[in-house]
Parts: sequence; C-alpha cells; structure tokens
Amino acid sequence: MLILKYRWCIEIITCINIIILLLMLAVMYVTYQNRLLVVQKTNEFVQLVDEARSVKDDLEQLLDHVINVSGSIVDDLISEQQSERICHGSQILNTDLVPAMDDIAVSTIEPVKADDEPDYNNRPDLILDPVPLSPRADQSKTAPSFDLQNFHTRVKNLYQRGFTTKEIAQKLDKGQDEVSLIINLLDMQY
Repeated sequence: MLILKYRWCIEIITCINIIILLLMLAVMYVTYQNRLLVVQKTNEFVQLVDEARSVKDDLEQLLDHVINVSGSIVDDLISEQQSERICHGSQILNTDLVPAMDDIAVSTIEPVKADDEPDYNNRPDLILDPVPLSPRADQSKTAPSFDLQNFHTRVKNLYQRGFTTKEIAQKLDKGQDEVSLIINLLDMQY
C-alpha cells in the first residue's frame, strides 16, 4: 500500500514535470518565433532605410540638375535680353539719333565757286570714280526725330507719378512697346 501511495505521488510529479517541460517548450517556441519576427522586421527596416537613402541621393542629383538647367535658362534669357537691347538700341540710334551720311556730306561740304574750281582733268594721279549716293529720303515721309533724352525723362516722370504704360503711351503719343522698353530700362537701373 505504501508503494501505491508513493506511486501515485510519483505519477503526479511526473505529470507536473511533463507539463512544465511542455510549457517551457511552448515559451521557447514563442521566443524563437518572436526572434525570427524581429530579425525579419529589422531586415525590412534596413532595406527601407537603404531605399530611402537611394531615393534621397536621386532627388539631390535631380535637384542639382534642375538648378543647373534653370541657371543656364536664366543666363540664356539674360543674354537674349541684352542682345535685344543692343539690337533695339542700335535701331533707335540708327533711325533717330545719327543723321544720314548724305546729310553729313551735304552739310560739311561748302559749295565751290566756279572760278575756284580745280581742274581735275589735268591731274593724271587723281582718279575720280563717281560714288553713287543713296537718294535722300523725303523728311516728311520718315518718322519725325525726337529728343530721346527728353522722351526718357518724360516717361520716367510719368512712371514715377504712377501712370500705367498705356496711359504714358497715350499722353506722349508713342507706342506702348517704346514706353515699356524705357520702363524696363528704368527698373533695371534701380
């Protein structure tokens, strides 16, 4: 009987040991699964960080490229504006400020009297080729010349008083393009 009593205790202890062993195995399995999950998530996070760095590098390169392209576009626009100003400036200079060569030649040559006229026929060293002069333009048909400095000053004064380009052009009886050119030059100076 004593053996039966102890046998029953031994069986209970063995069952408890088996249950503890199963619980320990379960804990070890859960821990192992959690460790695998942590390693997997850590690897995914590392890959995500690497991709983010790659995207950041690509965006920085793209931004540098955009800055270079926009800088070259701005440089091209500035050089184009300067060349347009030079072209417009030479047109104004050619048409309004510089007299025609015929006018200069006529105004600087004094008429020669018939008795003072040299004899070109007796000078073999002097060969005269007639230079055709362009026909003088009828002054009434060309655009009237005006004082550019005075026009510039008047545009500046009206612009500073708050008039629009259209109003200034109407007041001075000039084109809006001419007025806007002067205003753009004024804006660039200041």
